[in-house]
Amino acid sequence: MPRRSPTPLPIPTGRDVVLFGGTFDPVHLGHVRLADAARRSVGPRTPLVFVPAARSPHKDAGPIASPADRVRMLELATADLEHTGVWTEEIDRAESSDGPSYWIDTLESARALLGDDAVIRFVIGVDQLLALPAWRRWREILEIAEPLVLARPPLEDADAILDALHEIDAWAGVEPGAWIDRVVPAPVLPYSATEIRAALARGNADVPGLDPRVLAFIKDRGLYA
Repeated sequence: MPRRSPTPLPIPTGRDVVLFGGTFDPVHLGHVRLADAARRSVGPRTPLVFVPAARSPHKDAGPIASPADRVRMLELATADLEHTGVWTEEIDRAESSDGPSYWIDTLESARALLGDDAVIRFVIGVDQLLALPAWRRWREILEIAEPLVLARPPLEDADAILDALHEIDAWAGVEPGAWIDRVVPAPVLPYSATEIRAALARGNADVPGLDPRVLAFIKDRGLYA
């Protein structure tokens, strides 16, 4: 079977980019606001691209909402952000495979589309940073793209993050202290997709953390009920 061509990115080739991958099941305000903060730490006009996963390799089960619904929720949640788009590469790639979405494959597709001169960065929570050595071909991930690290409870400041990093090996020649320079100065927001799904399942009329347009879409589609 011939190798498939990557899905075109929603930005011009040759541009630097910030990628943010996840299941977004559903996308909430924490996803959007923190991703925008990460992008602004690089430059407010740098394209920000959300990459919905077909299925995360770090989760036992796939998303509850369909790929089309998760893409639409992302489009609604990011409608007010300039220089922002949704890239369906991982969903499209999954049409020929039932396996999970691996980030290294996505980064290789982004590099092929953007060219060698573009700077690729990706948003990652500190909890996933600590687990990075378990990711497929993680050393190559760091060769292709630079992480932008978001603090998450209980690791909410540089000292706590540094202590946690010192408890594991330094990766790819990067000393633990060097990761602190990659932590994005952004608030820690208390939103959780798991808790939001639980609130929706209870039939709550108001669900903190959801864009009103996303909430209306969820109710119209009967998602998570």
